[in-house]
Amino acid sequence: MMFASTTRYYRKRHLHGARDRQAAVLVCMLVCVAIATSLVAATLQSALRARRELRLQRQLRQTELLLTAGLERAVARLRADPAYQGETWELEPTTLPGNPPGSVRIEVNPAQISPGQKEESLSNHPESHQLHVVARLASGDLPGTQRSDTLTLEIPIPKTEE
Repeated sequence: MMFASTTRYYRKRHLHGARDRQAAVLVCMLVCVAIATSLVAATLQSALRARRELRLQRQLRQTELLLTAGLERAVARLRADPAYQGETWELEPTTLPGNPPGSVRIEVNPAQISPGQKEESLSNHPESHQLHVVARLASGDLPGTQRSDTLTLEIPIPKTEE
């Protein structure tokens, strides 16, 4: 009888040991799944951050191009009409496919004397104008971008023959 009791004891111990090993394997598997999930989440977060940064850089570049276009437009308009005072140029989202709505504000003022400039230099060029251009792109999910520039432009007065 002792043999039957000993066999039962070893069988229980063997089954209990198998359960312990299964539990240990299960815990290791859960730890591995948690690590893999963390790695996937970190990679996904990094990819989303990179995508957002790329979109912001694209929007910033588009704003810089709008600023250049605004400066070129102001120069062309001022050369065509010396009385040109500026304008606000509104851009609908359909104007620039894939971009948010934007605006370009152009201001034309008589040129100012800068601290290092002599007064007589401007009096020799009464056709000098100061152009101030501000380009903006606003987006719902990205912060809006804005760039501005100021340019002093001298438009030569055509000589008239007398």
